[in-house]
Amino acid sequence: MNEQEISALVDEVLRGKQAQRPAEAPKPEADPAPAAVQVVSHAAEPDDEPAPAPAPQDPAPAAEPPEPAAAPGAEERRSRLYAALDAQPERKPAPAPKQKYRTRDLLTGLLLVALALFGVYALIVRIRDHAAALRASDPAKEAAKACILPLVITDLPEFSDPGELSDDQFLTAAIWAAVTEGKLAQYEESFGLCSVPVSDLTALGNRLFGVNRSPAYHTIGFSGELRFYYDAEAGCYMLPADPELFTYEPEIREMTQNADGLYTVTADYLAEQPAWKQTAPQTVKTMVFTLAESGGNWQVRAAKLRGGESPDENSQEKDESE
Repeated sequence: MNEQEISALVDEVLRGKQAQRPAEAPKPEADPAPAAVQVVSHAAEPDDEPAPAPAPQDPAPAAEPPEPAAAPGAEERRSRLYAALDAQPERKPAPAPKQKYRTRDLLTGLLLVALALFGVYALIVRIRDHAAALRASDPAKEAAKACILPLVITDLPEFSDPGELSDDQFLTAAIWAAVTEGKLAQYEESFGLCSVPVSDLTALGNRLFGVNRSPAYHTIGFSGELRFYYDAEAGCYMLPADPELFTYEPEIREMTQNADGLYTVTADYLAEQPAWKQTAPQTVKTMVFTLAESGGNWQVRAAKLRGGESPDENSQEKDESE
């Protein structure tokens, strides 16, 4: 049944109800005002008693109007209307609107999670690097590294006692000790050369190795491009004010103190490389040094290769790297 038929049934039912309403009874007219009653006053006699007032009477109840008779066919029309209304399909609730930007919200959440994880990783890396920097900044290790640096630069061979070194090796280590400690700035410079007295270099060598040695002085050809000229008349060495040399750099792997107070220092020889190379420097060899410390002064007492390495193999590796 469509909407027009339902509307027609509703109108028909309403018209039937209007036909069942009874006609309103006419209102009774108001009674005319009572005529004035002439009251004759009599003189009240002392023996006469006043007459009692009449008791009020309850008004008669109004008669209920008769229930109107149902119009013919009204019940049938009402039943048809209810049946039509019941036959209408139930209205389904409107579907909830779809969430907009669901994909964008998901990507935003994933991005925030990724940033949080990256922050945690960066924090862990920074803590690790800071701990490594603290370990690397150990004053004892820094002093030991500065002590063995001249020996690493000159690539001195193994020795169990400093007396085994030649005069050239002794003086070369002393010269590089003056360079690495910045002592050349104390001397006068001329044409890029510094005149360093032999006595100062000898004192540096004796302090470095803990000996009391008087070497023989002469020109030292440290390398094909770098020479240390000896001036016998002036009693000094002519040293480059700012020498440049690509050689090895030490990296201390382990440092322990023995029962006798000496230190055993294990150091890797790292080959220097140009700054544009992004790979880690190659470890050419590993040396074990025996150091002594007295009053803040560090001395090298011995040096040896670590673990079955031979000097010939290391010399060959050095030549190849050069």
